[in-house]
Amino acid sequence: EDLTFLMMETKKLYGREKEVQHLCDVFQSAKNDGISDAIIVSGLSGTGKTTLIETTFEKEDCLYGSGKFEMQEVSTPFSSLSNAISAIGQAILAADAKKYEDLIKSSLTSDDIKKLRGLVPVLDSVVPGYCDTCTRAPKKGTKACFEHFKYALRLFLRSVSTQDRPVVLFMDDLQWIDEMTMQILKSILSDPDIKHFVLVGAYREDEMDADHIVSSWITEDVIDVIELANISPVQIAEALSDILETKENIQELADLFYNRTSGNAFHMMQLVDFIKNHNNPKLLEYSPTQFRYVWNIKDIRQFTSLSDNVVGMIVAKINQLPETAQSFLQLASCFGSRFDMRILLILEGGSISSSLDTAIQQGLLERIADTSNVIKFVHDKVYQAAVELVPSEERAKVHYEIGKKLLCHYCGDQDNFADIDDAIFFTCVDQLNFGKDFINDGNFRLRLAKLNCEAVVRAASFSAFLAAVKYAEISISLLDKKTMWTDEYSFCLELHTLLAEVSSNCGQSEQLNIAAREVFKHAKTIDDKLRAHFAVFMGKPKDTTKEYSNLLEELGEGLPRDQSKVRALACIIRTHHSLESSSDEHILKLPPMMCMRKGASVRIVTMLVDNLIRHDKFCQATILLSNMVAVTLKEGLSEYTPLILAQYGSLLISFDKSIKMACRLGSLAIKVLDVVEASPIARVAVFTYTSFLTNWQQPLSLHLDRRIEMYQDSLRLGDLWGAFGSITTYGMEYFYSGLSLTPLVQDMQKFVGQMASYGQHLFLFTNLPLYQAVLNLTGESENVLDMCKAKEMLEYRQKHEWDGKIGKESCWSYGMQIAFFCGDMETANAYANNLKRTDSMSCRKRLPWYFGHVRVFFFALIAIDNYRRTRKRKYLREARNYKSKIKECVHEGSINLPHKLQILEAEMASVKNPGLFSRKKRISADSLQALYDKAIAHSKRSGFLQDAALCAQLAGRALNVDDNRYRVMENELLENWGATAVIRHHQEKRLSLKKGYLTESNTTLGSGSTGYRARSRFIEGIQKEGIEFSSVEVPFIQAG
Repeated sequence: EDLTFLMMETKKLYGREKEVQHLCDVFQSAKNDGISDAIIVSGLSGTGKTTLIETTFEKEDCLYGSGKFEMQEVSTPFSSLSNAISAIGQAILAADAKKYEDLIKSSLTSDDIKKLRGLVPVLDSVVPGYCDTCTRAPKKGTKACFEHFKYALRLFLRSVSTQDRPVVLFMDDLQWIDEMTMQILKSILSDPDIKHFVLVGAYREDEMDADHIVSSWITEDVIDVIELANISPVQIAEALSDILETKENIQELADLFYNRTSGNAFHMMQLVDFIKNHNNPKLLEYSPTQFRYVWNIKDIRQFTSLSDNVVGMIVAKINQLPETAQSFLQLASCFGSRFDMRILLILEGGSISSSLDTAIQQGLLERIADTSNVIKFVHDKVYQAAVELVPSEERAKVHYEIGKKLLCHYCGDQDNFADIDDAIFFTCVDQLNFGKDFINDGNFRLRLAKLNCEAVVRAASFSAFLAAVKYAEISISLLDKKTMWTDEYSFCLELHTLLAEVSSNCGQSEQLNIAAREVFKHAKTIDDKLRAHFAVFMGKPKDTTKEYSNLLEELGEGLPRDQSKVRALACIIRTHHSLESSSDEHILKLPPMMCMRKGASVRIVTMLVDNLIRHDKFCQATILLSNMVAVTLKEGLSEYTPLILAQYGSLLISFDKSIKMACRLGSLAIKVLDVVEASPIARVAVFTYTSFLTNWQQPLSLHLDRRIEMYQDSLRLGDLWGAFGSITTYGMEYFYSGLSLTPLVQDMQKFVGQMASYGQHLFLFTNLPLYQAVLNLTGESENVLDMCKAKEMLEYRQKHEWDGKIGKESCWSYGMQIAFFCGDMETANAYANNLKRTDSMSCRKRLPWYFGHVRVFFFALIAIDNYRRTRKRKYLREARNYKSKIKECVHEGSINLPHKLQILEAEMASVKNPGLFSRKKRISADSLQALYDKAIAHSKRSGFLQDAALCAQLAGRALNVDDNRYRVMENELLENWGATAVIRHHQEKRLSLKKGYLTESNTTLGSGSTGYRARSRFIEGIQKEGIEFSSVEVPFIQAG
């Protein structure tokens, strides 16, 4: 029996008890605690890293998948990750396939499945018929596609990782990992929603330095590392005892083996097999009489003195095989450490089956799975030995012959690559590229250049941009640099443009600049340069306002010299007339924009406007957008037309222009999205801008589901800014919509946690005040009035190093509103005064966002209360000014402000006090009560429970009614809204006032004027709190 084969089958571990326990502890922690974790095993080649990991997790009930990075440079996109996820898919099929199918369908859309299926074809079997069949991913590859792929993969792992069967993903030979796969692994570990998941890695410690991307990752993310050393002589003796079935004189042999192998497990195993299979049987042979192996230690010591090179031993072993088996191993080594038998059958025919069986029996190869066509070398040393069988000077030629034979088989003399499977296609191109130095025929070099260009497109469609860059560079190297632009202009232009685009998508700035310079140098027209320009823009992290403006000038759509506000208003008026004369139906039926330059101008302006607004250049942005609206009406619709309309509408409100027209543009932008093929990122941007517009003329609760969809779509694109920006809008719309706050507590807890996990501190600190406000109102925090120093707020701010600025304004805003609800006017005034000094509230322009007018509403209420208490007319003038802003918006069509205007009108009426000689009559109590009742009814009808409760509270304070119906109404409305903490605060305050009066009556409420003032203050206090005066026992006070 082959001893090597025996040792490989048993896979017994020697001296690895601590390491096994460590791996098991990590697995059990992920399983029981619902976390995702990572652990890495390091060690020299042959120490048993892979065997340790595979043997440990074979005993666990998990979905296990493994992939291996290649020593040979193979550009096939994400092949190692694809192998690992495919193995998990096979494990799912072997388990409860229907259960996992339902889990996957509940988490992933058909688009998500399509995005994964190109690299993981087994998903067709896991979720059969879930979406239309397709041979590969969409042709066009962008950075957003890569982000979508990462997000889809995370969704897949979220759905299949369960406590019953956690997912274990093993990535071997991390020393050869590529940067983009590294990004994917990091995104998986940073996803807080992936539970019961373990990422296990292995690398060779002698092939990595401190600057390696894995070393940086381990240091930055504090990844646990198991350092695997060679085994000791005692452990070698134990292993030899099991293999040779005896313990007699084993230690001397073990010491010899340790001396020859330094305790390297794989080397030791090969040495045993090498000695056993040597021509001299006396070295090591089986004794039938003793029922064990016997050996000659002296001969073994002399024989092994020259055989401490493990690769040399394996080469010697292979040379003893039949010539057909040797040729088979040579051929297999040309495809890397693993290969597809279907390709070898094309090259050699059915005669290779016996050679495969021989190699497997000799412990050189093994199948990935029992029914799989994929075969792998059992160890990199075996693969290296097979590689050395082919002389280095002949190896490139062998690759060339393989590639040419595959190309002939699948394409013949035609260049029709469309029907070739992606895996076969990349294999064919890789083989030809390895042997490209043997290609002297100019026509065939051009053909191979076009094959590589097709590989660029296919790799980019899988978001494998680094591989795409390599294919593009190889393609260019195959062309004659002196004549390629003259002889093959169109092909060279497309090739260099593709190189610029894929380099931009993966941050390869050097290749991007080289490719773009070539395009700018040789392109014949500005149209031919546009794609390269956009690649440069997208690849530059710095402000590109100047570059945008220069290109607009070149396209004939530059900014005019006059960029004043007068010119901006003139453009608005002109565009306003043009839009009024064009109905929505007419605009939706406009033809597609055929002029490439005009379409490019529209796209540039959408990017330029964001920079201009960021630098407060509203006039320039308005002029450009007005011009682009005119271009749209004249030239037709482009994929960026919806964004132009949405941006223009949001700027209209800032210029105090028609809310009605701005909201029409927002609605029209969404309709145009259904007509044009806008990019996913453009769609998210449109919905982001329209959120500033829809809140004026549509119910706040109408778009909550859309905000969540935007959040999910943005995550698919890797656009964290768009995702958490959508959540920021969602939170505010939900809070002010009047819906129950209870679900919002759970939502904000989840989203705030995600913002912290993804390191999005800007959004984290922006949303913390809302989260704290909801906790306070619902009674989840200790003190309803404590905002800035609340425990939950401080924990996040201290942990994530708050800069003291982000979110402070929002904290004041929510604190002001809660303080007013609770009747703490001193705190409400303090917050309001802080807000009035901020840039957003002190400007004279109309606030472009609806939620700013909620602050204006509370400013007015606080000013009215100040006037009621002090009778200073400056507060009345202030209240009238704020009320006029609300009234202006109502007259222009805002549907979410009329009830607030009615509340303000009732409050203003309650404090009106005509002078002694004024002819105006004081408003009657019945009329005032009717105003409050009307405002309460309108607030209820509109769904604003919080405003109805606030109005009931104000009515109870302003009206001296004999019953407590307003207090009951207020409590009922606050209960429905979920603000139970406000109810408790009022109850505690009323009890405190009553207790305070009883205490004061026994001490300070004596005779004289002092006692009278104290009694008056108490009566005024309990009346403000809605307590019936008749229900309080007031002791009789003697006069004088």
